[in-house]
Amino acid sequence: MNNLISLNLTQEEDDAIKQAIATLNTTLLPKLITLTKEERIGLPKMGDKTLAFTTKANEYAQQKEELVPPYISVGEFTTDLNATTSLREYAQQLTPLMEALDDSIMAAGSEAYQAALLFYSMIKTAAHNNVPGAKAIADELSLRFSWRINKNPDTTK
Repeated sequence: MNNLISLNLTQEEDDAIKQAIATLNTTLLPKLITLTKEERIGLPKMGDKTLAFTTKANEYAQQKEELVPPYISVGEFTTDLNATTSLREYAQQLTPLMEALDDSIMAAGSEAYQAALLFYSMIKTAAHNNVPGAKAIADELSLRFSWRINKNPDTTK
């Protein structure tokens, strides 16, 4: 069995990570929003070129407020632009971490599941050979695969 990951954190490391996450959850999360799928689809998207255009338009709007239509708040425009800049920076810093977390969860979960399957296979063999205690373990673990049991047995016999 290939061992891709072996992660052990000290209690201090675990505490520090949980504190950092708690800080994000208490400081940033309340200021964020969540959008529905439909809302996400309907919004114009900002990429790098659009960010440059929007930044330049904001600079001009601040310099020439007399040219800004009354239905645009230059203050809110600036606030949204600054938020975009900050949030994009946070996302760029968190993206490698999130990708590594996803990959590590997948690898560690896969390795643990493979070990469980190997153990289950050995327990079934032990139960078949009447090793004391093995049948109860095999029966309990077999519940994971109970969906494979035919729910409608052939009644034409």
